[in-house]
Amino acid sequence: PDNPEDGFADALADQLDRWATLGDCDGVVPVLDGAADPRPWTTTAPTTATLAERPPETLADALRAARLLTQTLVTIHDRGVLHTGLDPRHVVYAPGTDRPLLDSVGLFDVYRRHTDPASALSLPYAPPEYFDDRYGVADRTTDVYGMGALLYRIFTGQDPYSGSPADVRKGVLTTPFPQPSDVTELPEALDNIVARATATDK
Repeated sequence: PDNPEDGFADALADQLDRWATLGDCDGVVPVLDGAADPRPWTTTAPTTATLAERPPETLADALRAARLLTQTLVTIHDRGVLHTGLDPRHVVYAPGTDRPLLDSVGLFDVYRRHTDPASALSLPYAPPEYFDDRYGVADRTTDVYGMGALLYRIFTGQDPYSGSPADVRKGVLTTPFPQPSDVTELPEALDNIVARATATDK
């Protein structure tokens, strides 16, 4: 947004600074440079495909990716940083590696306040509080929900919800989160983890 009075530029610059503090975290795309003037900008290390562009992984690869991503999320939470926009487009891979990295750390919470949220987050991965304020505000559990939805994608290769924005909203707010084992043969324990992470009651 170009309106200097709406606070977008300052909020974005602050979040880019928070992201930059995670440069020593192996599971986060490193910020190489950036500034607040004349408009907030940043340069990150190069990446290749996103999770959204990768084919479904083997069970062993999916387990490895799930462990690495959840460890990274714990690390950034321990550093006082939230992601707030976990979806397959914000999980990327460095050239020549199969290590998943979190990208765009914290930016969605800024964009959703100033632009169309659907432009910055894939709606099937949005937690209930992004559809209805009665479910609370963005906090650590927002990322837990997002990670549960990502696990569904990692293990099934599918989005948890489909259809129009209204269909997705209704699914998130009124139906239990889909179980990965309904798509492919997977351990019951994974269903339990995903169900707990994506519970609508924080």
